Amino acid sequence: KLTHVLADTLPDTADERFDDELIEGTLGRATLSVLYGDSNSGKTFAAIDMGASICRGTTWLGRPCESGLVVYLATEAAASVELRLRAYQRHHGLRVPGFVIVQSPVNLFDGAADTTAIITLVERLELDHGAKVVLIIGDTLARISAGANENSGEDMGVVMKHADAIRSATHATFLWIHHCGKDQARGMRGWSGMRAAIDTEIEITSDNATG
Repeated sequence: KLTHVLADTLPDTADERFDDELIEGTLGRATLSVLYGDSNSGKTFAAIDMGASICRGTTWLGRPCESGLVVYLATEAAASVELRLRAYQRHHGLRVPGFVIVQSPVNLFDGAADTTAIITLVERLELDHGAKVVLIIGDTLARISAGANENSGEDMGVVMKHADAIRSATHATFLWIHHCGKDQARGMRGWSGMRAAIDTEIEITSDNATG
């Protein structure tokens, strides 16, 4: 059964605000997004910094964040993510609550088992913590789609379908960490149709002269 609403029955409330931002001016709520850049440009650090700001309910680069739980799918290098979180907590002199690092490898190309496992984990975390998971970070697209051809619309369509199923079931933003192609001016690597499947692209660059 398809749900529907008639336009002329919608409330006419002048002061009602449509707030759909997870990080003001940066990430929307319950969207599919990607953060991409060259190797060693700081992609993982930027994603962790975003996630920690959301967990803390503070600002990220001066932009207000919605607070909530964050799930980090650390398929690329879980130990590195843990080390960075330890450094973040030491640097700021605090603990980051509700930042969950998934150490097990995840594959959203090889069947639906890991899709179901992620949705189940989110449900359990929300029950245990009494808070909502608002951001899921997939690090990296290549590792979490092992076996898929990044240039194939058929293969990457499967991966995007599973990521969107997670987003739809959890109402969390799904943020991929991805690499740029050989020609950085052409944007992120792989299937061109991915751009149509996502809501936000964030490019990370580094300055070789200043670091």
